[in-house]
Amino acid sequence: MSLSWQVVKNVGIKCWIQQPRKEKRREEREKRREKREKRREEKRREEKRRREEKRREEEEKRREEKRREEREEEKRREEKRREEKKTKKKRREEKRREEKRREEKRREAPLLASPLLSSPLLSSPLLSSPLSPLLSPLLSPSFTQFPFFFSLGPFFAPPRQGKTAHMSMLSCQMEWSWEDGGEQLTGMGPEGVD
Repeated sequence: MSLSWQVVKNVGIKCWIQQPRKEKRREEREKRREKREKRREEKRREEKRRREEKRREEEEKRREEKRREEREEEKRREEKRREEKKTKKKRREEKRREEKRREEKRREAPLLASPLLSSPLLSSPLLSSPLSPLLSPLLSPSFTQFPFFFSLGPFFAPPRQGKTAHMSMLSCQMEWSWEDGGEQLTGMGPEGVD
C-alpha cells in the first residue's frame, strides 16, 4: 500500500506541530521529577533533623536523670554522715557519763571501805545534836584521807557507865583523847567537858 504525498505531508506537518508539545511535556515531567526529588530530600532532611533533635532531647533527659540520681545519692551520703556524727556524739556523751560515774564510784569507794562507816560514830547522839553541822565536813571523802580522823572514832563511842559527852561550839577546836583504862573523857579547851 502506497501512501500519497498528501498523507505524508499531513503526517509530517502533524509531527512537526506536535514536536514542541512533546518537548514541553518532557520538560514538565523533568521539572515535576526534580520537584519530587527535592521534596523527598527535604523530607529526609527534616526527618533526620527530628531524629537528631529527639536523640539530643533523650540524651539531655538521661543526663538530667543522672544528675538527679547523683544529687539524691549525695543527699543520702550527707544524711548518713550526719547520722554517723550524731551517733558518735551520743556515744562520746555516754562514754563521758560512764567515765564520770566510774570516777564518782572511785571517789566514794574509800569512804565506803573506811572504818568510819563501821564505827560507832554513825550511831552517836552527837550526829543528832546541834553539833551535827560541824561534824558533817568530817564525812567528806577529802577529810577521810587524814589519818588522825580515824583516831576520833573511840571518842564518839557511846558513853560508858552512864557518862555523857557534851561539846560546845568552842570545844570543837580542842584536841581530844580517850584513855583506854578509864571512863573519863579529858580535854583541853576554854570550856572543858562535863
